[in-house]
Amino acid sequence: GITRNGMDVVAPDYRGWGASTYRIPDETSIHADALAAWQAQRDLKEDHLWVIYGHAMGSAAAVHLAAQVHQRGLGPFCAVVLESAFTSFPDVARSVSGPFGLLAAALTTQKMASIDMIGQVPGPIWLLHGRQDATIPMSLGKRLFAAAPSPKYWLDLPKDHSDLQTDATGAYDAVWQQVKSTCDPSAAKPS
Repeated sequence: GITRNGMDVVAPDYRGWGASTYRIPDETSIHADALAAWQAQRDLKEDHLWVIYGHAMGSAAAVHLAAQVHQRGLGPFCAVVLESAFTSFPDVARSVSGPFGLLAAALTTQKMASIDMIGQVPGPIWLLHGRQDATIPMSLGKRLFAAAPSPKYWLDLPKDHSDLQTDATGAYDAVWQQVKSTCDPSAAKPS
């Protein structure tokens, strides 16, 4: 599909999610699927300017993918955009779930620890978060932002977990125009 900012989008499902095959997803399969999708798209369209994007749990997959792609030399990307991002699953559990969350944080084997990988992701990196996010506290997004290398950009909006794109001020769309201009400087110049 194409976004309202004119950018092409590829949004694959991980195994066990959406319309994909039945499987209980785990961290290993999610990262493997993200890498496989990256490699398939790179093979089809080698000359494209790529942005790695992730929302919520997908932000952890995006951070891991960007670090892998960069470390392994699997093709360039021009930006990373993370919405409603967090430091790790255990941090989310501790932040929002009370006593049960503390137990879940201690027992989970699925870490999705973006905080451990974000330093290996070359910028530019945009982190976007809703100030009213009741699913992933904005404080976790800010901690991830603090750990990210420069260049990096932060935007928080008076929105919830999955509605940043409904921002009426134009700030959300402006971020995507900045990303587009960063990836293709000729797109920002009038003809």
